[in-house]
Amino acid sequence: MFGLGVVSIYDSVKKFFRGKVAAGIIVLLCLVLVPVLMAFQNWKDHDRSGRYTARDIAKNYLMSCEENGILYTNGDNDTYPLWYLQEVEGFRTDVRVANTMLLNSDWYIRQMRKKAYDSDPLPFTLPTEYYSEGNNNSFYILEDPRSLRVSTLLEGVLTNNSMFRQKAITGDEITVIPTNNFLLEADSNTVISKGVVKEENASEIVDPIAWKMKQNQYGKAALAQFDILGSNHWERPIYFTAGGNEAALGLENYFQMDGLAYGLVPILTPDRDFMNYGRIDTDDLYDKMMNQYVWGRMEEPDVYLDYYNLRTLSVIKFRNNFIRLADALIQDGKIEKAVAVLDRCMTLAPNKKVPYDIYISGITYQIEENRIFHQTGIVELYFHCNEKEKAMSILNEFVGILNQTVTYYDSLKPKFQKRVMEEYYQAQSILQELESLSVKYGAN
Repeated sequence: MFGLGVVSIYDSVKKFFRGKVAAGIIVLLCLVLVPVLMAFQNWKDHDRSGRYTARDIAKNYLMSCEENGILYTNGDNDTYPLWYLQEVEGFRTDVRVANTMLLNSDWYIRQMRKKAYDSDPLPFTLPTEYYSEGNNNSFYILEDPRSLRVSTLLEGVLTNNSMFRQKAITGDEITVIPTNNFLLEADSNTVISKGVVKEENASEIVDPIAWKMKQNQYGKAALAQFDILGSNHWERPIYFTAGGNEAALGLENYFQMDGLAYGLVPILTPDRDFMNYGRIDTDDLYDKMMNQYVWGRMEEPDVYLDYYNLRTLSVIKFRNNFIRLADALIQDGKIEKAVAVLDRCMTLAPNKKVPYDIYISGITYQIEENRIFHQTGIVELYFHCNEKEKAMSILNEFVGILNQTVTYYDSLKPKFQKRVMEEYYQAQSILQELESLSVKYGAN
């Protein structure tokens, strides 16, 4: 297309200029006009000035951790910005960021054994050679109803106990854990004195904590995490950026939502569903979400949130974090605070910034024969707070957007409709959810 454009311009210019002069003018016009046109048309999409979302979300991760915390991250986007903050801005250098992907490498584990910034070395029981390249690159876990203490696991691996060693098909000896049920001691005096659990929650402490791992094969990183768990003795608080993955070690029932990170606490809180896990301390979480956290000017009119920003907000469950806090506050009878939390979320992420989704409407569907999954949305929580006007304003706005979307999908030819059927059905499903809310709360 660009070539055809050049030919068209050349045909126009050669009417007034000859040969090389015309060619020179064409080259000059293209060199000037093309970049100017591209800048004019695409400046907004590429302008990152004044946008600090990556840095500030990383700040929020670090501010989720208590002093000297150990924070397990999973990938690039939840690791590199944290490294930048600690290395360049010197922010929260007491927190040890441990990337679970890199924990599969012997060189990285050696780094974790050293002091970094203001963070002391991570605690390990197994010597360095147990993590050397080619040694314990993976290990196996057998299914067995009996439970094994993490301290016993480490001792068995350390002493090469026969219960923890088996010969592979290749003839090499490999590490095998004889059960998939584990116990970790949690002395109440220790966890309270270290600030892992508040004294007012002492009666909820479970000692030992018990959990089950679902997979039968894990990498070196999981062994290192077991090592740190058993060697730490609750001296340093441990956090995870997410659950529902291998790096969480199946410990989600002992998570506490401390902001963007989940703290490990010896209090059993069975996860309600795959989107909502971990207990909530409403006072602590409210202070972080409403007073401490910063969001990189995402709500400002001069800031454009591109695909990668929106994806990051989805990964950290941005709206759902506010929803969970507001829901917990409502359960505690703190309606005024719940409304403030919902208002804050809508101020930061209106539709023009972050397109409305199921966290606005909520969603209900059947996941098993006798089990219904329901995700509460912002509209429904406003209704719970008796903020009918706010609820209806958002509901009507979303219905208008969805009606336009469905009308557009209906206008497509069948061969094109097939390509957007998932989006079409989702829009219809959300419309039904909003209609149900309108009927349920008498908002017709």
